[in-house]
Amino acid sequence: MTTFTSAAARTQWLYRFGLLGLLIVVSLAGLCFGAVELSVSDVVRSLIYGGDEMPAVVIRSIRGPRILLGLMVG
Repeated sequence: MTTFTSAAARTQWLYRFGLLGLLIVVSLAGLCFGAVELSVSDVVRSLIYGGDEMPAVVIRSIRGPRILLGLMVG
């Protein structure tokens, strides 16, 4: 378990959490934009509840794997 012993260590952890948060936001934004533009609420609803609606199919079959592959390669 790591403790925050100095200001430099705290700054480093805040920097890491900030980068992680930015990665999550950019990934969600990447799911929204494409040939078929979806709202953020459609993306979240498709990720949480699934379903057979057009946004859910687009997210699960096209954009989700693309973002996952980009995260793995990057």
